[in-house]
Amino acid sequence: MNLTPAFFVSALAEYWYVFVILIFLAFLKTPLFKGFMGEVIINITTSLFLGKRKISLDQKCYPSHR
Repeated sequence: MNLTPAFFVSALAEYWYVFVILIFLAFLKTPLFKGFMGEVIINITTSLFLGKRKISLDQKCYPSHR
């Protein structure tokens, strides 16, 4: 009697969330995600700390004429 396929099916049904977590963690290490999060962090910090008096273009800060 071969119980190997039944074991894998029951283990997959029981621990399906582990595979989802592993795929999500692998996505966190991609350059796409890192670049997106880097841009989000830069945009948030420049809007919070620079205020309305400066404009950020190409990673440089210029004073605005307002």
